[in-house]
Amino acid sequence: MKLMLVGGENMSEKSRRHVEEIWKTDLCLTYGQTESFGSAGTECKNRKNGYHLQELKFWFEIPEPDDQVHGRYVFTHAVPQGHAALEYRTSDVARFMEASATAI
Repeated sequence: MKLMLVGGENMSEKSRRHVEEIWKTDLCLTYGQTESFGSAGTECKNRKNGYHLQELKFWFEIPEPDDQVHGRYVFTHAVPQGHAALEYRTSDVARFMEASATAI
């Protein structure tokens, strides 16, 4: 096994290390909600400190960030022209991070 993708709630770092040790593989979390019909992002395999978002499927924004650019984020389905765009305001607090070539 080369990689485990795990959905659902966050797990502790202790649990992550235990699973990675037993299966001898990396474990990455995925982020999603019922409204997103599955995964909206996958944890960065190299750093495990943020998510690579599915920007071809959704438009993500934080309309009212605080002084440290944290805020409740909103995602909108990217849909073909002529279809209704559905916007979801989450209660999750997030911030956007700059990606680098080493993070991907």
